[in-house]
Amino acid sequence: MTQPREIPILRNANQVRAILAGATQMRVPVKTTPPSPAYSLKWFDESPVYSPDGGEGYYWGDGWATVGPVKSPFGAPGDLLYCKETWAISGQYKDGPRYEYRAAPADGEDFRSVSRWCSSPTMPKEASRIWLRVNRVWCQQVQSISYLDCLAETALATSESSLPAVNTYTCAHSAFRGEWDRDYDKKFPWSSNPWIFAASFSRIKT
Repeated sequence: MTQPREIPILRNANQVRAILAGATQMRVPVKTTPPSPAYSLKWFDESPVYSPDGGEGYYWGDGWATVGPVKSPFGAPGDLLYCKETWAISGQYKDGPRYEYRAAPADGEDFRSVSRWCSSPTMPKEASRIWLRVNRVWCQQVQSISYLDCLAETALATSESSLPAVNTYTCAHSAFRGEWDRDYDKKFPWSSNPWIFAASFSRIKT
């Protein structure tokens, strides 16, 4: 049996809050562009040629030709993601260092002992407090996200979220769109309807 891989994934403060509040999905832009608008991103699993890295055979295809592969940042179902966020070492203890995090609602300026916050890319794996098991990976264009997926992505119903409460279909999409453009507007704005990788996950204890 193949051992699950442990894959780092960068999460900003709002994204971390969503996971802590119960979000079960996440999405990131596909950083490679299709050869033309006629191409869509698909997973080819009928041949080992299209299954690099244990089943991540995503390719741009137009029904005739394929271009790729395009690697999934979430790996494949069964793999583990560990979230990297803004962090700091607040002190040393007998069992090792104690880490603090700036993303959670109770975190941040309340920690007087933290002298310097570190950026998320520098977080070591052992410092991560959020581990996720990937249940499913798929591709879509961002504007095709459903109402239920908006809720699963952002955990909008929680009071800890900076997003408005969700009462209607329109509100759910509007809130998700606002979060998307806050994170990706410069290169992958909602208006351009970029292709994205999506994953559903379950949080696991570490």
